[in-house]
Amino acid sequence: MAVADHKVVGKVKQESPFCPNIAATPEGDQVWLTLKDVGKTMAFSARPPFHVLKVLDTGPITNHVNIVRNAHGRFAYVTVGGLNAVLAFRTDTFEQVARIPVGELPHGIWPSGDGTRIYVGIENGDTVTAIDTLENKVVATIPIGQAAQAVVYVPNAVTGLEPRKPYVLALSPTADAGGPLEPLAGFVTNPADAAIVNAVGPIRQVVQGTGGSPRRYLVILGGTPAVTGAPVQVQLQ
Repeated sequence: MAVADHKVVGKVKQESPFCPNIAATPEGDQVWLTLKDVGKTMAFSARPPFHVLKVLDTGPITNHVNIVRNAHGRFAYVTVGGLNAVLAFRTDTFEQVARIPVGELPHGIWPSGDGTRIYVGIENGDTVTAIDTLENKVVATIPIGQAAQAVVYVPNAVTGLEPRKPYVLALSPTADAGGPLEPLAGFVTNPADAAIVNAVGPIRQVVQGTGGSPRRYLVILGGTPAVTGAPVQVQLQ
């Protein structure tokens, strides 16, 4: 979950400070929080007065939570390492609707863009498991190695950057990268044409600026922040 402001706008009493993991609903009305060391998951309102909606006993080594919206409704999926399972709960009634065996010590979890799949990192199985969220059953197990702990799914991701080349991540006032650009970070791609770019600080400064907040688009350009080249990728939405 991206956080653009560090101001305290409300307090929620937690039952344990240990190893929390947090996910917000796309609509921005709820936040779900796992408490690993006490085996619980909390849901609370993301709007004033930020009250607790439900505390669920999810089991030992409650790891991560994420939100899915599909044709059946909106659900929270929770990985529970001590059960070797993923639990699914409705976000309106908080009813548990599924317990899905997935393998040894499920950890990170992330839904597909259309909500029909959710992917789980199986830490002690060195795999990623794919779950059909309409049927709540495992449809694939993919060996990946390296004790998977975190999973991120990026819809409509674009590849094709040149390896070992400099690029710039920037904000543009237009979808075609026209107009004055605000460079956020420079980076050099690795041999596999990719890179991980940390731009949280610059984005926060832009968002918290004293000026207005016009619509802006993320773009990638060749070159460096000092000398940018032509745009090679632009934000679709």
